[in-house]
Amino acid sequence: MSKRRLADAITKARWPVAISAVIFGAVFFLRREMMELPQLPQVKFWAPAVSSRVVDRNGKTIFEFAVEKRDYVSIEEIPLACRLAFLSIEDERFYKHWGIDPRGIFRALLVNLSEGRVVQGASTITQQVAKNLFLTREKSLRRKVREWLLAIYIEANLSKEEILEMYLNQVYLGHGVYGVAEGARNFFGKDIGRVTLAEAAMLAGLIKAPANYSPWRMPEAARARSHVVLGRMLDQSIISPFVYDRAVKEEVQITSKTAASLPPAFAHFLEYLRQDIEDRYSPELLWKGGLRIETTIDTGFQERAHGALTQALENFDQARLSWEIARGNTLFSASTLKIEGSFLAMETKTGAILTWIGGRDFKSSQFNRVNQSKRQPGSAFKPFVWLAALNNGATPASVYDDLPLAYTYDGKNWRLVEGSTDFQKIVDAAVGRAPEMIWVPNNFDGKYRGPLTLRRALAASRNLVSIRLVDQATPQRIVAVAKRAGIASALEPVLSLGLGTAEVTLLELTGAYQTIGNLGIQAKPYAIRRITQGATGSVLEDNRPVLSEALPPGETYLLVDMMKSVTTEGTAARVGRVIRRPTGGKTGTTQDNRDLWFVGFTPDVVAGGWMGYDNFEPLGKKDATGGSTVVPWWTQAVLPIIESYPSRDFGPPPEGVVFSKICTVSGRMARLRCPKTRLEVFLKDHQPAQFCELADHEEEILLKPDQFDEILAKSSMTVVGSTTTAVSQDSEEETNPLTPVRSSGGDEETDIHEEEPMTPPQESAPQ
Repeated sequence: MSKRRLADAITKARWPVAISAVIFGAVFFLRREMMELPQLPQVKFWAPAVSSRVVDRNGKTIFEFAVEKRDYVSIEEIPLACRLAFLSIEDERFYKHWGIDPRGIFRALLVNLSEGRVVQGASTITQQVAKNLFLTREKSLRRKVREWLLAIYIEANLSKEEILEMYLNQVYLGHGVYGVAEGARNFFGKDIGRVTLAEAAMLAGLIKAPANYSPWRMPEAARARSHVVLGRMLDQSIISPFVYDRAVKEEVQITSKTAASLPPAFAHFLEYLRQDIEDRYSPELLWKGGLRIETTIDTGFQERAHGALTQALENFDQARLSWEIARGNTLFSASTLKIEGSFLAMETKTGAILTWIGGRDFKSSQFNRVNQSKRQPGSAFKPFVWLAALNNGATPASVYDDLPLAYTYDGKNWRLVEGSTDFQKIVDAAVGRAPEMIWVPNNFDGKYRGPLTLRRALAASRNLVSIRLVDQATPQRIVAVAKRAGIASALEPVLSLGLGTAEVTLLELTGAYQTIGNLGIQAKPYAIRRITQGATGSVLEDNRPVLSEALPPGETYLLVDMMKSVTTEGTAARVGRVIRRPTGGKTGTTQDNRDLWFVGFTPDVVAGGWMGYDNFEPLGKKDATGGSTVVPWWTQAVLPIIESYPSRDFGPPPEGVVFSKICTVSGRMARLRCPKTRLEVFLKDHQPAQFCELADHEEEILLKPDQFDEILAKSSMTVVGSTTTAVSQDSEEETNPLTPVRSSGGDEETDIHEEEPMTPPQESAPQ
């Protein structure tokens, strides 16, 4: 064979080999790519990362936890007009191609060549599903080939309706919004099933350039683009000219972006909710699991309460700035020292939380003052002292002395000074003792009213009566009562517990008042009613009130009746004037007015409010008290909540509760000559056994502070009473008497005074 023939033979042999190699390589490449593509289960059972929605007790959406704002809906839930709007602008041959549309590719190529730039794409909806859900964003020939292969694979394994459903739930519409359901809710404030043709066209028009056609940022451009979509639908004979004209003329109402974002009133509550669900389940489930979190919160009550609180805090800041300037304090700045506050309301019968406000501005401080901030409650702790006294045999008519008293420390225990109602006896006991070895508590106003019934002493919030009750019942019993009511924080069993020196959260104090207001039946506070997941609605938790008998009903009923006097004739009389229905409660103000409180309740609602500085700074004015400062905005915040329930009194009285007419001065059975009487409540067989023998019913102020100072001056002694109780009385364990606790003040009396104990200087107390 000649060389030429040999060369021709070799050349002829190369072509089949080359072609075979190309075919083999292509098959190998395609096979490898196919192996790396998602398999049928991944495609058929694909589910997006769905946002978790938080709703209030009426089903109103509060917020959505989402990596992407997305809500998955079935194809049947999406109106036909909406589906056709997207098909007309994105893939008019959707029902005719097999994943790739060669005719569409050729048409787009011609249009782009004639324009000299890319003005029309050729990707089908199936290709977009493949690209957006299963492939990376890289721009390469390999990725494009994989997109084509996957589109064909999807078409072979899913129906057209399944593909369209996936597409309409994952399409990006700008501002972090994915899917038509979320788009309808964010841009139009409605469910997808209620969108009009014009609104559907606006959603479809966003796909090309979500930023350029944003209904929030570029509303006119968004409307113009929607008209393009409507025109395409008209050209494709999807709609008639009449329908087109009507849709073009429709004024689409666009929801404001502010309305679609998180309302500030809910921020602290939502942060509490986030932490709770992430701790008990997982962050992944909360942010991507498509949960429906049904809360007990009422959005209307929450927003009104937040408005009342923030306005009161702003008013206080301005008032303090004015009085600091008047004092000549030019260094004070309201911009650097802002008062804080918190508010919590729940149902008395169930413990369902209706409002939760953890501070004035979540952006400036994420600290949650409902459940994270532990503060001294001051006189707001006294109801537990009074209840312990009732458990110990006292009655609302029992008389205790609002007179001076003193305690000395013997190296192991604190002992009541005999005859300490006489100031001279206090001076004698102090001789030769270091100041920290004697404790002389005091009332806020420095005055002493003499003998008072327990009802009147609670209404006027008398500190010295509270100390006597703690001493009589023992601090350990006070701790036990408070714990049974619902106080979870550590409580040191010391005499100063009667002045509210222990630190508690607003959540636990309000919860403990719920137990009192529910006549001893404790309802565990809860904010989540139900959590379900996904379209199937599988239930993760379904909460109901958790009730338990915590306090004796008879004694608790007596306490509730006394606490009603606080709101009608005591330190919170404003509450009774505004609410005008049976309400119990107690104010609280701590030393130097660092903490202001009011917690009150009706048979249906219990609510607590607090004000103070996060750094424990004094509020700057002595007449800033729980009654004068918290009660006004508390009544504004709680009134709409209370009025949503029928008006009724506490009761009926438990078995064994009886009523007798007494003299309110002596506490004994009333005679005709007694000028001040009332129908008092008692446990059976605990009524006074004697009739009033008083001839003179006038109360006497025995001593005022300046008289005490005069006695001390004559004795050539330093001021007595500079420590609080650091150990419980009759304690078997010796402890350091020099360890003070931050002491608490009392509350304003009915004549706009407020009691404050004589306690250690604040700077000596641990912060």
